[in-house]
Amino acid sequence: MRTIKSLVVVLLFVWIISSTGCLQPEKPVEEPPVTPVKPEKVEVSEEDKYGGTLRIAIGTDPKRLDPAFSTDTVTGRIVQQLFNGLVQFKPGSTEIIPDLAESWEISEDGKVYTFKIRRGVKFHNGREVTAHDFEYSFKRVMDPETASPRANFYEEVEEVKAVDDYTFQIKLKRPFAPFISKLAYSCFFVVPREEVERLGDAGFGERPVGTGPFILKEWKHDDRLILVANEDYYAGRPYLDKIVVRVIPEPQTALLEFENGNLDLTGIPVAEWERITQRSKWKDYVITSPTLNVFYIGLHCQKKPFKDVRVRRALSYALDPGVIVDTILKGRAVRATGVLPPGMPCYKERPTPYPRNPEKAKQLLKEAGYPDGLEFTLISYESPDQQQFNEVYLEQLKGTGFKMRIEQRDFGTLTELVDKGDVEAYTLGWIADYPDPENFLQVLLHSKNWGPAGNGVRYKNEEVDRLLDQAVLETDMEKRCELYQKAEDIIISEAPWIFTWHRIDSLVHQPWVHGIHLGPMGFNQERLNTIWLDPSHREQEK
Repeated sequence: MRTIKSLVVVLLFVWIISSTGCLQPEKPVEEPPVTPVKPEKVEVSEEDKYGGTLRIAIGTDPKRLDPAFSTDTVTGRIVQQLFNGLVQFKPGSTEIIPDLAESWEISEDGKVYTFKIRRGVKFHNGREVTAHDFEYSFKRVMDPETASPRANFYEEVEEVKAVDDYTFQIKLKRPFAPFISKLAYSCFFVVPREEVERLGDAGFGERPVGTGPFILKEWKHDDRLILVANEDYYAGRPYLDKIVVRVIPEPQTALLEFENGNLDLTGIPVAEWERITQRSKWKDYVITSPTLNVFYIGLHCQKKPFKDVRVRRALSYALDPGVIVDTILKGRAVRATGVLPPGMPCYKERPTPYPRNPEKAKQLLKEAGYPDGLEFTLISYESPDQQQFNEVYLEQLKGTGFKMRIEQRDFGTLTELVDKGDVEAYTLGWIADYPDPENFLQVLLHSKNWGPAGNGVRYKNEEVDRLLDQAVLETDMEKRCELYQKAEDIIISEAPWIFTWHRIDSLVHQPWVHGIHLGPMGFNQERLNTIWLDPSHREQEK
């Protein structure tokens, strides 16, 4: 997710500190092993887990807390706590389990999904949720007048309707294998029509009313948000009484606040990784997990100089992100050799497609009409870690024919520039909305998704589009993978991105915090109602 659920910022921890007859739940995607290091188990009765305030931080103020407009990971982190959909990911997993739908059936042709809605689920305003609310919520996102940036997530949907108060039906234009997983994404969450109409779209984004485990009590922009427990939550009251979410732009500041005992969990800045993981006070409270993500340098394919594929290939040969993986990230990432991350269906292990070769870079520039080299501007996320990465890139570009200017921007400005196409090159990343290659290749690199829909580099290749469109229609997973891998091969050969790395997610928590889930979908997909605090710590709070 970023502006994109998923375009995430260049640092995954920004959204932590900033930071689916009756169908059985879908089998989980095979996942890379998670390697949490945990302290001794604390024996506490279920009753004693309730109470206390969790203090966390985010790197920037959320945008609109409305599922129809949630596109970045910071906003998504909060939206997950306030709303629910038909299905959800099992905590720490890619397995789809029921949420507000008790069960569902899929027609033999794979085009009609029929959901049985739970009875007795209430919105935060006290009204019961019905199938009619899902019909309204889906149609609202699909309506062009709403101008939801997530309307493209509904492109397979032909019709939605409430069959009765507790039966909701979705008809697809064509079979779409990952659709049930897609429904776990936030743009499919349910909202109450009367509140949206009373407040308007903008007002609802400021004062959201959902069904989730927490209720928004207070929002002081650029300062903090306060969420309180939903006493009527359908899955049971959360353990926590309250969550205080502070806006702390600097990761180093957030870590300092954590070490001073003022935050209960946080991400770990790259520069502090070794100190935190080797320091006896914190090393037992670090959790890590591979996540389904990709980070890259995007090259605008419709503007000079990167409109010429030879220039894109030249830059690919000039840079070696593997040096950053080995010397700075040090085990917190693996080198990306394509779009799809390890653990994703259809992932293909490949050699590095563009091993560093300064002479080849200069030759390609000469062939492209730049015998004396060229200068370009890289827009990157504003952070100390990204500054380290940029310094490596600047050093590597010496003697390659490239000169690079660097401009650092806050996340909102960066994504706005990318959406408008006002960039030559930029650094961004993407974390899965749902665990399917369509969510990466189709969203990020199909020509129909130029700009805010995901394809920020404005890449276009008719054969790639054809393969991706064909893969969406294919229900046989082996055949789908063949199509996706062919498309990915072409994409790699045309170098619209510098493929940098796949990050391994991590966080550190205080000894009194328990029940944290961190899995392949990333921390932004996790609800916090499973977290609980030691009773002894809660007493100290008082």
